[in-house]
Amino acid sequence: MSQEGAAWRQALRIQGQPNLPAQMALIDRNMPVALWGTVAVAWLSGVTFWLALGHSNVWFWTLWVTLVGGVGLLLRGRFAPALATMQGALRYARASRVLWAVMGWSWGLLAWLHVRPEQPASTSLVLGMVAGLASAGLAVFGPSWPIAMGFWLGCALTTAAGLLAVQDAVHVALAGGVLIYLAAMTVYSYHTAQAAQRSIELHRDNEALVSQLRDQTLRAQAARQLAEEATAEAEAADRAKTVFLAAVSHDLRQPLHAAGLFIGALSAMGLQGRTAHLLHQVAAAHTAAAEMLNTLLDFSRVEAGAVQPDPRPFALQPMLHRLVQELVPWAEEKGLALRLRDTRLVVHADPALVEMMVRNLLLNAIRYTDRGAVLLACRSRGQQVWVEVWDTGVGIPQHQQEAIFREFHQLGNPERDRRKGMGLGLAIVQGLARLMALPVRVSSVP
Repeated sequence: MSQEGAAWRQALRIQGQPNLPAQMALIDRNMPVALWGTVAVAWLSGVTFWLALGHSNVWFWTLWVTLVGGVGLLLRGRFAPALATMQGALRYARASRVLWAVMGWSWGLLAWLHVRPEQPASTSLVLGMVAGLASAGLAVFGPSWPIAMGFWLGCALTTAAGLLAVQDAVHVALAGGVLIYLAAMTVYSYHTAQAAQRSIELHRDNEALVSQLRDQTLRAQAARQLAEEATAEAEAADRAKTVFLAAVSHDLRQPLHAAGLFIGALSAMGLQGRTAHLLHQVAAAHTAAAEMLNTLLDFSRVEAGAVQPDPRPFALQPMLHRLVQELVPWAEEKGLALRLRDTRLVVHADPALVEMMVRNLLLNAIRYTDRGAVLLACRSRGQQVWVEVWDTGVGIPQHQQEAIFREFHQLGNPERDRRKGMGLGLAIVQGLARLMALPVRVSSVP
């Protein structure tokens, strides 16, 4: 019981708790209506007691209630503007409790002044007015239990005392009923105030959650904007890099071509011994540089969008035969057999781009095959023609079969041996395939 009593005493205090501004904002919303309504009911009571029961002195009481209501409106005008601050809400709450305690006492005074045993209607009017105001007060004072109890204690206790002063059994019983009504309203209003507190806390939590979500959304939008700007800058830089590589590669091709002519002229001179060996090394280095430059040029042109397909019907056999004849010496140098399965198929595509794709596929197959053979073949499947390159190389793991089409990505070449290429051949194949809307598939196991 002591803990419960302490909880009730704590609840009756007006303290600077976080919910107080919101509580007083709810009460302030109904304050003008409550004050004007109380004054209006007071004047209605005065008219009723004067006309129906002949109580002419009721007007003193009516004017007093009107004065209290006017003071309440003045207090509201003074304290309500500072309601948003904790200190302002605390002053407003304490002033409101005093105001409504005086108003409750004033209505309880009606029983002292105007309940007459010889006029049962006076008792009915007083109890009806008090009960109606007490019930209406639950809606007005619900958010703050201390303010509600200030009104009900003043009203109910004074009314009960006025009924007991009549000193007959009926009015004593009615006084007991008023006290029971006060007890019921006390418990009910306590739970109503607790529910209002939970509602305020839930509303505050929801506002905090909405604010947090709004902040997260703004941060996400800012991050997305930064990411989009960074992506645009990266794409612009990549395009600039590709255009630069295309321009530089094109300019470098001319001196390399001239170097090839000089190497050919020296080879025709019939050099012997160490000079011939050095010339062979120079020719090999020139071939590797030319191959890398051509690959780089092809890749940069594809990435820069400088290649535009020119599709037309053409027979595959002449192009495939030419590629095989071109690459047979390199395959034989590695001890590989490069074979072509003849075909009569005709396709509709850009012959130069298809040739570039097949050349890179063949180069890749020869480069990564140490023994066995490489086969170039075609087959028809419905309306489609598949050009296939088969080899007996080391194979490609499943998890790497997409990565091999990325530029500069190579398997089994951690030392970046340039004899194994630059890792651009399959990237060129993929880029040209996208350009011509053609599929590229890999079927391989280690």
